Amino acid sequence: MSTKYFRLIWIKLGAENNRHFKFSIPVPMYILQELLDCIDDLVLTAGLFVRGNQRQTSSYSIDTIKVLVQMADKLFDSLKGEEPYDLVKVDTPQVKVSIEIR
Repeated sequence: MSTKYFRLIWIKLGAENNRHFKFSIPVPMYILQELLDCIDDLVLTAGLFVRGNQRQTSSYSIDTIKVLVQMADKLFDSLKGEEPYDLVKVDTPQVKVSIEIR
């Protein structure tokens, strides 16, 4: 059993207009990485069944989607750090947005 803790992406949104609105959600990073890994496997499997001339449907090819998923996975790997930090913090009188890595 691993004693290492997992990282969270903590997303906080708030707005003040006629009604006061606050929304806060923690998202474990390992769930996002597992989701990206599953999408990568699905794209790889789809690429095996699609013929070469049909790989380019619309404006995105299967190879492009695969590279984008791999880049997003590397991005999440780079967000892991030793210390918690704020990734995004926007504070205006009307809107407050915060994305923290904890």
